[in-house]
Order: sequence, then C-alpha cells, then structure tokens
Amino acid sequence: MKNILILHGSNDLYGASKVLLNVVDCLNANQYKVHVILPFKGSLDNKLIDIVHKLHYFKLGVFRKKYLNFFGLINRGYNILKSTVQIIKYIKNNEIDIVYSNTSVIWSGILASYILNIKSVVHIHEIPYGNNLYNIVSGFFFKHFVDSIIVVSKKVREHWAKYCDFNKIKIIYNYSEFENEYSQKSGKIKSEYIISNISRIVPQKGIEYFIEISKEMLRLDNKFKFNIIGDTLTNSNNYLEKLKKIIKNYDLENKFFFKGFKRNIKVQILESDLILQTSVFPDSLPTVLIDSLTLNKPVVSTDLGGCTEILNYGKNGILIPTKNASACAKIINQYSSDKNLQEKHLKNAKIYLSQNFSKIEFNKRVLDELNRVNNG
Repeated sequence: MKNILILHGSNDLYGASKVLLNVVDCLNANQYKVHVILPFKGSLDNKLIDIVHKLHYFKLGVFRKKYLNFFGLINRGYNILKSTVQIIKYIKNNEIDIVYSNTSVIWSGILASYILNIKSVVHIHEIPYGNNLYNIVSGFFFKHFVDSIIVVSKKVREHWAKYCDFNKIKIIYNYSEFENEYSQKSGKIKSEYIISNISRIVPQKGIEYFIEISKEMLRLDNKFKFNIIGDTLTNSNNYLEKLKKIIKNYDLENKFFFKGFKRNIKVQILESDLILQTSVFPDSLPTVLIDSLTLNKPVVSTDLGGCTEILNYGKNGILIPTKNASACAKIINQYSSDKNLQEKHLKNAKIYLSQNFSKIEFNKRVLDELNRVNNG
C-alpha cells in the first residue's frame, strides 16, 4: 500500500474541493493510504475526516492575487519555506511515496518532494489571468520540479502549455456526484420560471452580468425569477452589498433572491427551470454545469474556458457572449420556451457526459497517471 500526501489550497465545498473528494474516493478504493494537508479548518473537514488516513493543517503559503506585490511576496516566500520544512518532516515521518498538489497555487509540497527526490503531481484547476509574470514563473516551476501535470480541461491545458512542457500535461475531466441520479423533468406547469446562478459570489463569476441579462429578460417577459446561490469571500462583503444595491436601484428586489451557500446543491438545481452561468473570465471547468446537465436541467453559459467543453461547443446547451446583455436576454428568453431544443441538448448531454465526464473514466485516468509516474 502506497502513502500519498495531498495538499489543497482551500477548505470549502466548491469545485476544486469536490475534485479532491473524488480523488480521495478513487485512491481509497485502490490501495492508497491518503494523507491530506489543508491551510486551515473549514467546511471540507467533515467530508474528509472519516475517509482519509490523516488530516493536518499547515500554513502552506497559498498564492492569491493580493500577494502579488513586494510585501506580499515576502510573506508568501516565508510561508512557503516554512511549510516546505514542515512537509519534508511529514514526508519522512510518514514514509510518503508521492506528493499530490491539488492546485497550482501551492508550491511547498512540490519543493519538498523535489528536495527528497520523490514523485510529485500537480492537479491544476486554475486559469490565472492578469499577471503574465506569475504564469511564466509558475510554468517554469512546474516544468522543472514536477513529474506530472493534470489539468481539468482543454482550455486549462491550452493556457499552461504556453509556459511549461506540453508532454507533461494530462487532461482528466471531473464527474458529477449525481451521475447515477438522472432526474426526469417535471411536467407540472408553473406560472413562474426560475433561473439560477450557482457560484462563488466574486467579480470574475460575472454576477453583475447575470443581473444585467436578467433585467433585460424581465423587459421581455415578467414570468422570470432569479436565484443567486453561493457565498462570498470574507473580504468581499462589499461586493455582495454592491450587487444588492444594483438590484434595488433597478427596483427588482421581488425578482432576485440571494440564497447563500447550499450544501445540498441538488435541491437548488432541481427547483430551477434553467441554470445560467455568466463568468466573465475563463472558468476552468465549473462542476455545476456537469451537475445540472446530469440532473436533466438545461444550461446556458458564457462561451469561456471549460464551459465550452462541457456544453460541447453548443451541442449540450446554449453559449452566449460576455458583453451583450440585451442579445443574451433575447437568446435565453427564446430558449426558455423552446422545449424541443432543450430536450435535444439534454439528450446529447447524457451521452456526452457518460463518455467524457464519468466516475469510471476519471478513476481510470487518475490511476493510470499515478502508475505512470510511480513507474517512470
């Protein structure tokens, strides 16, 4: 039985954390003893505590945009070096065979494994934007210090291939936790039509754009109601208040509902008539789109990042531009009434997801890559 150490950069129940749980599930079923180190305590703990061999917390020097300045880099450098020393001790004390960094923004595990000459894998969920120097330095680091780079979509590979070795990069699509729970659409006729956005409430997720599109849709038909499902970061409460103020200024408070973060996202998806994701920066592979299609709900998304791959470039749902709210409103309004096109997309999606975004395929590819690294 091999010991594998997984490092993760957050402690929540959003996309990358769900992938972590899927990886742990796969490893547990295939003779691995799983150790996990997180940067702090949080909501992910309850999911992990009973399924991993050991769970610890180190200050890992996780990279965030706010640290990309002189004093921030000094702070990160100190924490990276300190946690590297801690991880070296942990690897030795627990006879770790392979280090698995479940993000591109933790370097200490990669450094520790390089120093000790053991195998290292990085699983990249991010498409960083706005700082090319960070991409260059990160790419150089991954190219020379890791044995394998797993990415979650073609778009993520396309981004990182510019900065590191293309031959090291392996695409492994995630899957939905609901893949065996395919739901039939309700035939019940409702007077209102609920459209939901499910994501972290941060600017890059395009919640303002969601509101602008929704406002234009209500000009076309008053039947729509809009749910915004997710929470914000602790230092981003001003952004949430800004969104609420925009809605109030439009006098649409009776049409928009902030639901907060929901652990049982299946209920929120099934209560919706359509899922609308409006990221204005490339999103690597939003699992909510996979979940929604798996649960037989039509999806509309901006045409960026891994969203295009999940929707198979428009065969599994509608792709919309990022800078034309009025045009998007017309497209979505028409789609909301086009049951034939919705059914066609959902039928396509069921086949497509089973072929590309399944648990069986995910587990096979993860194990194949780990075996290749171990035997390389």
